[in-house]
Amino acid sequence: MSNVAILFPGQGSQFNNLGADFMSYPTYASVQESLFAKLPKCQQALIGELDINDTRYAQPILFANQVGILEVVKSTFDISNAVFGGFSLGEYSAYYATGKYSLEQGLEIIAKRSELMASVTTSYDTKVVLGLTKEQLIEVTRELNTKVDNPVIISNYNLEKQLLINFDHADSELVVDGLKAAGAKRVVDLAVSGPFHTKLYSDAADQFQAYIAGAELNEGTDNLYLNLTGRKYNGENLAVVMHDHMITGVAWKTEIESMIADGIDTFVELGSKSVVGAMVKKIDRSVNVITVQTVEDLEKLEDVWNKK
Repeated sequence: MSNVAILFPGQGSQFNNLGADFMSYPTYASVQESLFAKLPKCQQALIGELDINDTRYAQPILFANQVGILEVVKSTFDISNAVFGGFSLGEYSAYYATGKYSLEQGLEIIAKRSELMASVTTSYDTKVVLGLTKEQLIEVTRELNTKVDNPVIISNYNLEKQLLINFDHADSELVVDGLKAAGAKRVVDLAVSGPFHTKLYSDAADQFQAYIAGAELNEGTDNLYLNLTGRKYNGENLAVVMHDHMITGVAWKTEIESMIADGIDTFVELGSKSVVGAMVKKIDRSVNVITVQTVEDLEKLEDVWNKK
């Protein structure tokens, strides 16, 4: 049984010139060339000529960066014992890692997903709520929903007392006051371009499912854990999973706990910032977490895998 999980972060971890130091590796450069050939504006966003935080660019850029780093790691180390997972968008890198689709097909899928998600416009804010448990947040949300016209929606369950909530901007003062009155220690802005993983994306999710249903995905391997269930992939229909994933909160805490219960004790985060690795440590401080953001970080993997 594997004891190593490779994780990929989600949207929000992008920045200009992301992954520039990896361009010395032909395997990484090749992935970037494929991205730029398919989506030329992503190259402009990477160097700051366009807004890299725009969902249409952020998602493909992050996907290509994560896949590129993965290919560098695969060319250097024997990672055959690894399982995979990703946070939100990062799960699409995990699909690639487990052979569900090729790089070219993955770029097409991400381009479609980001286009559909970017087309959704709402007046909703997304906040991180610190200090309330899932049960407490469900209760206060139920009460708040008796006072507002547009529903207050819980999305991601990141940690025991770190959860995401979404609400109409017009209700901001009422909602934040209600959360603090219920015991929230902090309510923090989250710099994302929409209320991801909520039913406000239902139309986009329906269109995306129809698109994926027409794609020829590979069977790949089962060495994959899902945000949707928080459990190991068990042959679920990926078109349905991808649809529900877009409108359902990320069960990240459950997913990491499932990995640990299955014997995972080492987590390797491949990406741009130590986002999911930091969350893993907060879930269980006893596990080993390694973050690979730069070329220098590759040295850390010598303690995890044998070089080829």
